[in-house]
Amino acid sequence: DTVEENADLVVRLLIRRPDCLGPALRGEGGGLLKAIKEGIAQSLYIARRQNPEDPVIQAAYQEI
Repeated sequence: DTVEENADLVVRLLIRRPDCLGPALRGEGGGLLKAIKEGIAQSLYIARRQNPEDPVIQAAYQEI
C-alpha cells in the first residue's frame, strides 16, 4: 500500500464514522491529533495484516 492509499483508507473510515471526529473537534477526548493517530494506527494494522512481510509496514507499525 502507498501512503496515498493509507490516507484514503483513514479518510474513508472518518467519513463512515464522523462521530469519532465530533469529540475531537469539541476538544473532548484526546483531541483531533489523537483521532488522527488512531486512524493511522488502524490503517497500519490493516496494512500489516494484508502484507505481513513488508518491511516498510513493519517498521511503521513498530513506531506506533
